[in-house]
Amino acid sequence: MSTDPAEAAQLTAELSDAIRSGQDRLALEQLSGVTASLVEAIAGGRTEVQEVLHVGLADAAILLATRTGATPGEFRIQGMIEALGGVADTAIRTHGMADLSSAGPHGLALRVLREVGRSRGLLSDKAIAHALGVRTAALRPTLERLQASSLVQASPSLGCTLFVVTRRGLDAIRASHAPERATSAKDQDTDDAGVSPGMRR
Repeated sequence: MSTDPAEAAQLTAELSDAIRSGQDRLALEQLSGVTASLVEAIAGGRTEVQEVLHVGLADAAILLATRTGATPGEFRIQGMIEALGGVADTAIRTHGMADLSSAGPHGLALRVLREVGRSRGLLSDKAIAHALGVRTAALRPTLERLQASSLVQASPSLGCTLFVVTRRGLDAIRASHAPERATSAKDQDTDDAGVSPGMRR
């Protein structure tokens, strides 16, 4: 029978308990169970289980890092947690990108635009990607298209690009339609300067 989110949470909770009490052998046994559940969840497309395991592994990694006194199995446990966490993260992001891609160009653009519109200020490309569960590089073409269509305004920043929705973008969100055609400079309204929802007049 496949693991459900509650069982996944229990698995990682037991892993954390074993780490907390210094029972390395038990922790490794729990990691075997987590591995089996993660493989099963990925094969079955159970993103909700993958997310629970990913969070639980992150908690276990923090707990292991704060534990005082090294033990013989600690490095092996750490390596397994990091590897499984990486696999879970990749699987979640891959699934997220597949979901966005299946929405088609209009659906993808609108979901990205809505995410920017939820912010009451500037939002980085990394934050947008994190919220949608995808990699930043995968969103760049869509963000560039939204910018070219004057739906968002971009500002370069240290290590990222910051975005804010424009009035035209807000109109597009309200109309649930993200124009695909890039608007030419002469067509752009001078009132389309970037404004956050909290600054609308």
